[in-house]
Amino acid sequence: MYKFDGNTHALLATLDTAYAPMAISFGQDGNLNVLFDDYGPNKVLRYDLHTGALLGTLVAAGAGGLGRASSLLSIEPPMITLTHPAKAAAGAFAFAFSSVPGMSFTALAATNASAPANTWSNLGPVPEVYPGHFQFTEAPGAVRRFCRVRSRN
Repeated sequence: MYKFDGNTHALLATLDTAYAPMAISFGQDGNLNVLFDDYGPNKVLRYDLHTGALLGTLVAAGAGGLGRASSLLSIEPPMITLTHPAKAAAGAFAFAFSSVPGMSFTALAATNASAPANTWSNLGPVPEVYPGHFQFTEAPGAVRRFCRVRSRN
């Protein structure tokens, strides 16, 4: 697979793949997911959208019923709505939201809301307190900053 500049059409990168890709999709993290065909190990690999570097295996060969797959679809979780934002004990910030049961989320923070997503600090996982309901409480004494939530599925 090759990556080209959209304006100049110059070759930017070659993804080191031993097998032909069957399908591609953009993941929730903005990177490229590639399904490799039946003639080799039927698996899905993740590649950095900007550099073309292999990030790892998203679905291993034969895992989760993956066999003879011919298409790939990335499904975004529904938008979440922040509920009950509050200042908790000792000044800690807390919030809750609802989403699809079983999803995994990470809380992120930055002092500048317009900072690039990859520069936000990882505050840790957002626990699912009961099916479909998630709640996060930041450690007390944190500096004033913006928070966001990212899906890990």
